[in-house]
Amino acid sequence: MNTADIAPHPQSAEERLVRSIFPSIPANINLTPSPTLVPAGADLDRGFARPRDGSPDMGGLRIAMVSLGYTENDPIYRRDANHLCMTIDMNICSTPSEKAHRRNKIFEAGQPVVVIGREEKCQLIIDAIVAKHRMGKTTSFINVWVNNDSVKVKGKNRSRWFYKGMYEVAYDGSKKGKGEYLPVPSEGGARELHAELLKKVLVHVKGPHSDEVLPSWDFSSRNSKGAEAEIQTENTGERRRHVKYVALRCIGWDHASWKIWTANREAREEREG
Repeated sequence: MNTADIAPHPQSAEERLVRSIFPSIPANINLTPSPTLVPAGADLDRGFARPRDGSPDMGGLRIAMVSLGYTENDPIYRRDANHLCMTIDMNICSTPSEKAHRRNKIFEAGQPVVVIGREEKCQLIIDAIVAKHRMGKTTSFINVWVNNDSVKVKGKNRSRWFYKGMYEVAYDGSKKGKGEYLPVPSEGGARELHAELLKKVLVHVKGPHSDEVLPSWDFSSRNSKGAEAEIQTENTGERRRHVKYVALRCIGWDHASWKIWTANREAREEREG
């Protein structure tokens, strides 16, 4: 069943938050997953490691944001390596739980996520999600991971990646006319822009890919300082600044891959002593 167009539907607090940041998402798009899609369990540890100097618990050997689950050198599709690794500074990834300091409860599973980026990056993510029958991928989905700052694991600092579930595209806001337009500022500046979105926009326009982000988002400026000033100016005319994004919805839990990841984690922890 296509769950993308279900209206009306009960909205979770997380969906309401996403909609307040991205009001361009149509009302009939469902971002809230069924609570039965994500397994419950107080002892479920969703945190995994991807050390650069050893074998990762999840994904392939390359530390990459997006993995198709196969490469030219290894064309056999692996669903456990078909992933999207998101960072909290550049995307809308999650709402921290009340037990934020417990390593297995940093980010709740199943919440809607929004990837923000230039059109090329958004398309890369969509391509990694869609089914490719010739490669052995029969379902359109991707396993989503969210990074937490380095935490202590067995006395060592380690960046932890928290599994959120299997996701599909709920709404593609990267195409022409479907992005989140930056509103005309009020007298105090860009106060009409949601504070969380403004924070993410500034990270992107100042980031290492700003030379690609700025033209993709229709900024006139081609440098971060000029772009910051431009956010404070009126957004009118045929060429209006807009943030491109892809909103994702949880559709389940990858039980088969979970067994592979946990086995890898157990083997690594045993080696580390």
